[in-house]
Amino acid sequence: MPAKQQTPPKDASAGRKRDYTIWLPPFARVTAEVGQQPPLPPPSAPRGRIISLPPASSVAEQRAVRFEAIPEVVQAPATVAAVLQVPPLSHIAYDVRCPPSTLRSSSDSELKFSHLDIPFCSSCPRTIRLVSRDFPWSIDVRASDPWAAVTCQDVLRTLYEFLQAPLTDSDWGFCSDKIRRRMLRAWKRRHARILDPGPLRRVDLLGGACKLQGFYRDEQFSRQRMFLRREERERVDVWVVKFMEY
Repeated sequence: MPAKQQTPPKDASAGRKRDYTIWLPPFARVTAEVGQQPPLPPPSAPRGRIISLPPASSVAEQRAVRFEAIPEVVQAPATVAAVLQVPPLSHIAYDVRCPPSTLRSSSDSELKFSHLDIPFCSSCPRTIRLVSRDFPWSIDVRASDPWAAVTCQDVLRTLYEFLQAPLTDSDWGFCSDKIRRRMLRAWKRRHARILDPGPLRRVDLLGGACKLQGFYRDEQFSRQRMFLRREERERVDVWVVKFMEY
C-alpha cells in the first residue's frame, strides 16, 4: 500500500490580512497597510499645520509680475513759487537792504510778507542753498518748522539776515579795488539815509543792484560755485538768487 504524501501544515496566518505595524505609543501608531488611514491622535497630542509650497516656476512668475508691475517714476523738475520767480513771471518789489516785511508786488497791491507762508518750491525740501553771481557766499536756508518744508518767508528772512552781517577782514581781503570802491559808495548811500549806518555789511557788496529779481535754477553755474563731491551735489537743492539795479 503506497505511503500517503504528507501535506505541509497550513500557515495559521495564510488566511489573515497581514498587518505591518511599527510599535509606537498608541496615539502615534501608524499602519503600513495600503488604503488604511492612520488613527487620529488624542486631543492632548501636539498638532501641526501642513504648509504646501508652490512650485519654483510659479514663484519665479510671481516675482517677475511683481517687478514688472512697478512703474518707473520720473520726477518733474522743481519750480519756485510764482511770486518769487524771475520776471516776467514775477513782479515783486523788494530792496534786500530793508526787512522782508517791506516786500510789495507791482501786480497785486494786497500782497504782503505774511502771505508768503507757502512752500518755496514744488519739491518741498527742508533745506536749500542759495548762490548768486552777485556775491561769493553760499547761504543755507533751513525750514523754521523742522517738520515742514522751506517757505518763501524762510528764504527771504534768511537772505536778509545773512546780508546784514558785517563784512569780515577775509571778505575785504578777497575783494578787488573796483569792488571795494563799489562797496564804499553803497555804504555812503546808506549813510545818507541813516544817521549811523554802522560798519560795512555784506549787502554793500551788491552796490546798486540791491533789488531782488527772483530765484531760478542753473545747474552748470551751481556745480561751478560749490566745492562738493558729486554725491553731495545730488543731495543739495541749490537755487540762484538774481538781483537788479534800482
